[in-house]
Formats: sequence, C-alpha cells, structure tokens
Amino acid sequence: MVENLTIFVEGDPRLREGFNHLFSAHLKGRKVFNLSKGKSDALKKYNLDKKSTVKSVLVDLDRHEKDKEVELKETGLTGKPHVYYMVQEMEAWFLSQPEVLDGYFNLKLSEALKAKYGEKHATEIPNPKSKLKGFVKEKYQKREVIDGTVKPKTNYDEVDDAIVLLKKLNLSKLSKEFNDVENLIKLLN
Repeated sequence: MVENLTIFVEGDPRLREGFNHLFSAHLKGRKVFNLSKGKSDALKKYNLDKKSTVKSVLVDLDRHEKDKEVELKETGLTGKPHVYYMVQEMEAWFLSQPEVLDGYFNLKLSEALKAKYGEKHATEIPNPKSKLKGFVKEKYQKREVIDGTVKPKTNYDEVDDAIVLLKKLNLSKLSKEFNDVENLIKLLN
C-alpha cells in the first residue's frame, strides 16, 4: 500500500466526499483525493507535484474511449504513470448503473436509457452529463415516477447530486465496466 499517494481529480472540491465514500474500502484511512475546479487545473497540479511518493490523475476523457491516445498526446500525458479517465465524463459511471438513478431520482430513468440506447455500454453514450440532465427533466415533466408517495428530483445538479450518486454506486460493478476504475483500485491497494 502506497502511503504518500495523491490523486488529482477534476471536479468541484465538494465531490471529495463522494469519491472518499466510493473508494473507502481501498483508502485504509488515507486522504488521497485532491480535487480541482477543472481538468486543466488537475493536470497542472499532477504535473507540478513533487511531494507525493506516487501521484495519479483522474479526469474526464471528454471524448470516446477509442480516442484516449489522442487525449494523452494532446495533454502531454503520454507515457506518464497512473493517468486514469472517467470515460467520457463521470456521469457515464452513473448511467452504467441505472437502478441507482431510478432509486435516487424516483424517476423511470432506466426505461428511458434502455429505450434510447438499448444495451449500449455507458461509454458509448455521447455527452453523458447532458443526457442525464435531459432524461431527468423529461421524465419529471412527464411525471413518470416510480413511487407516487415520494417527490421525485426535478433536475440533476452536477455537484450535489453527484456526491450522493457516487456514494450509491457499486464499486465492484463499476470496476468491471470501466478499466480505469479497476486500475485505480489496484493503485489504491
């Protein structure tokens, strides 16, 4: 287990709570997540860090997984160790577990996802953040709720809702769906 590890993450610093919870079984009390407002800031911190024994970066790929090598080259990360991507965005993680979305939003989002994308892998859904926002808005407007006694969420907030959704994800399932999640877990262990 690496003691002096820092993982520079793209995202609002409040998301640290969600990442800590999601990866808690592998953190062993360590505080490793350093969040930055944007991708460029996270990459800058990763490149400039001299204090960590081991450093890593976790950012949105913002493009299809097949274009990962292009992204590595454009960001100057080719050949650098411990570079991990949320493909295409963190919201793809949420779309990969639609049952979590159904329960949290109290809306029939898994039905909408299946109708629109069939059995496509979450990494194949372009612009996952905007798609998630659109599905929530559409299902809320149509009042397609799961439990009529519970008020559904009306929209997706990319910080407040993401914190809760990160806590609700099944990390084992996530690591089977996304290679970089599995590789990040290996680094944490």
